[in-house]
Order: sequence, then structure tokens, then C-alpha cells
Amino acid sequence: MRSIRRALRLRLSGAALVLLVAAAGLLYSGVRWLLTDQFDAALHTKLLTFTTLIEQEGEGVELGFIAQAMPEFSAPSEPEYVQMWLTSRVEGWVLYRSPSLEGGDLPKFAGTEERPVIRSLALPDGRAGRAIGAEFVIHHYDPGSSGTGAAHVLLVLARGTAALERALRLLLVGTSAVILLLLGAGLLLGGQALTRGLRPLDELARHVGAIEDPLRAPRFDPAGVPAELAPLVESHNQMLGRVCKAFERERRTSANIAHELRTPLAELLVLAETAQRYPADPLENTRRLEELREIAEQMSTLIATLLELARMESGHVPLEIESIDLAEMVRDCWSPLASVADAKRQTFRQLAGRGPLVRADRVALSILLANLLRNAVDHAPVGDQIGCEVANTGARCELVLSNAANDLTPADLDKLTEPFWRASKSREDRSHIGIGLSLVRRLAELLEVELSFQLEERVFRARLSFEVC
Repeated sequence: MRSIRRALRLRLSGAALVLLVAAAGLLYSGVRWLLTDQFDAALHTKLLTFTTLIEQEGEGVELGFIAQAMPEFSAPSEPEYVQMWLTSRVEGWVLYRSPSLEGGDLPKFAGTEERPVIRSLALPDGRAGRAIGAEFVIHHYDPGSSGTGAAHVLLVLARGTAALERALRLLLVGTSAVILLLLGAGLLLGGQALTRGLRPLDELARHVGAIEDPLRAPRFDPAGVPAELAPLVESHNQMLGRVCKAFERERRTSANIAHELRTPLAELLVLAETAQRYPADPLENTRRLEELREIAEQMSTLIATLLELARMESGHVPLEIESIDLAEMVRDCWSPLASVADAKRQTFRQLAGRGPLVRADRVALSILLANLLRNAVDHAPVGDQIGCEVANTGARCELVLSNAANDLTPADLDKLTEPFWRASKSREDRSHIGIGLSLVRRLAELLEVELSFQLEERVFRARLSFEVC
């Protein structure tokens, strides 16, 4: 199982390690460049010192220093090296060679006094080193009686870089140790910070894990919750609310089913006991049998409707989507109800003409519209007008069926599609079983039709939004 804490710790540690290594690399490179630049600057300073110690008078060149005054050029271990050539004389004429060279030569290369050439090389004793080379004109010059011009001298100075390399290795080791120390401290402090940062998530997990009965579970207090967890806490609390509503709907549905089955069963028992105790003439028996048949038909219709609703809820309903003339479909669904509406002196605002064309299954759409229209006829007051309007909104069209609903309250809208829910006055009417709008809701979901109910100024409106062909 993946762990957010472990993943965050690994990623943060990896990112910190990359940043530390990058920073250490930049620091090491900068310090290496700085130390090397200081090393080269020391070589350049010593080179300039040599240029001031050479004098010329006429054709004679005199060195103003002695080897004993510069013991670094004759040291038994890790000596420095210097060699000078008179480039204005015979090629290769050596002006001076330090004792440390022991008759050997340094490589010739030269820049100027201001911009000498500096390079790394292997010293005569095999050590790694750096050398500086420059060609210059003797500063202290006296032409004398001969009138000879100032001579040109090529000077190469070299020294070992062992001390520099030791300093750089020490810097590298120290930097690596600091990286490891910072990484270890970061892991420790980062782990503690992650624990504190994820504490609200742990509390939410414990809260969810402790829920045994969603109906009695308290909501998680959003106060003090980090902004990142606020949507999760809100969704959790909303989910508990939906679960409670679902359980409540199931309880009401179970109670309504029990009521619907208990009433006809009680009537059957009463009729059976009455027939058994009080034998009647053939006409009375016929009436009693007719009542028994009506009750049986009612129970059969109830069971068939329950089975149909269960089949729809399972999604095992084949659909054949086609283009359907909505106005014509509304008129066809109203025709069987016209006589019932006439008996209640109700009028229906018919849709004239053709269209719009919508995409739906013909059978499913006819059941959906028939149930909505039947609901309007059954619950509209005597003499009321049942409205029917269609509005096009581009890619979709909206069908609105309306009727007066004096006994309905806004609080009842959420219960309309619950199986067997009926307003209290409707329970006495055996022709209603309270499942029509449940079928409407499920059919709308299958057809991908947007369904909504509204109650404004005691007028009930059912809105259906279709995709236009």
C-alpha cells in the first residue's frame, strides 16, 4: 500500500539532496577557482619580482639575486623551479636555471608581464604543478658605450600544487560531511514536520474509521483544518449527509411498502372472514368477489411496478435511441387522459404543430411523459388548467408541464421521486400507488434527460431538458 508520508519524505529528501549536492558543487567550484586564482596570483607576483631583479649595462646582464636568498628553489623536497632565457641573443641561451632543475629545463611558453600564460604541468620531479611564463624587456637598462638595446628575457616559474590539492580535498571532504549532516538533520526535522503537517489527515482518518452507524456519526469539525483538506472534509460531511438521507429514504420506502401491502391484505382478510361468517345471496357474493378481484389486481400492479422499477434500477433496460417529434409524443400521451381530465373539467394547453425533434427511446419517453401527465391530472384541482410549454435553447430544448398543487409544500419536492411516497390525502385513493414519479426519475436518468421539479406560488412545474437532433 502506498504511503503519502513515505512518498513525501522520499521526494523531499531527494529534492533536498539534489539541492545540497548542487549547492555544494557550486561552492566547491567557486572555492577551487578562488584558491587557484590566488595560487596563480602568487606566481604572477613572484614573476614580477624577478623582473625587477634583472639589470643590464651595455651587453652585460646581471641578476640582482642569489640562490641562497631564495631557498624554495633549492629545497630538498617539493622545491620550486625557475628558468630564464635571453630571447634577443642566440636561440636557447639560458640566462638562469634554478638549482632545483639539476640541469634540466622547463618547457618554454610565454605571455606578457601584464597577461602571462599560466598552465598546469608535470614538474621535473613528477609532481603536479602550475607554471607561469612571460617575456619582457629588462627594466633596469643602461646602454653604456656600446649603445646596445635592452634585452628580451623569457621567464618560466613553476611550483607544485600539492598544498592546493590538499586544501581542495579537505574542502571536498568537509563539504560532503556537511551535506550528510544536513541531510540527516533534514530527514529528522522533515519527518517531524511531516508528522505535524499530516496530523489533520490522521485525525480525519481516525474519525472516518470510528464511524459505525452513519446515522449517528458526528460531522468532522472543519474549524482549524488546513485549506488543502477543507474540500475533503466538506465532501466527507456532505457524503454523511447523503448517506443519512439515503437511509431515511429507505426507511420511508420500507414503511410505505409495508403500508401499501398491509391495507389490501387487511381488506382481503376482512372480506374472507365476512364471507365465512355471514353467507350471503349470489349477488352479494358476486360483489364480494369483485372486490377481491380489484384488491388482487391492485396488489398485482404493485408487484409488477416494483419489479419494473428494480429492473430499471439495475440498468438492464435496452434502449433504441431515435429522433422523436416531442409535440406529437405529448399529444399521443395526453389522448388516453383526455376523458379523465374532462370529467374533472380540466383543460390542457396542447402543443401545436410539429417539433422539436429530440433524441430518446420512444417507449421509455412515452412512459415518462404519460406518468407526468397522469400525475398532473390526478393532483390538479377540479377546473384547473394543465400547462405545457416548450422552449428551445440551442443544442437543447426544455419541456415544462405545470399544474396547481395546493397540498404540496417545498419540503415535499425532495420526496416526490421516492417509491410509494404520497401526500397524506392521496393515501386514501386506491388508484395511486405512489411510484409514478420514481419511474419518471429513473427513465430520465436512462434517457440522459435533465429532470427537475419546482414549486412557485402553489404551481408545480416539471422541467425536462432534451438533446435536440
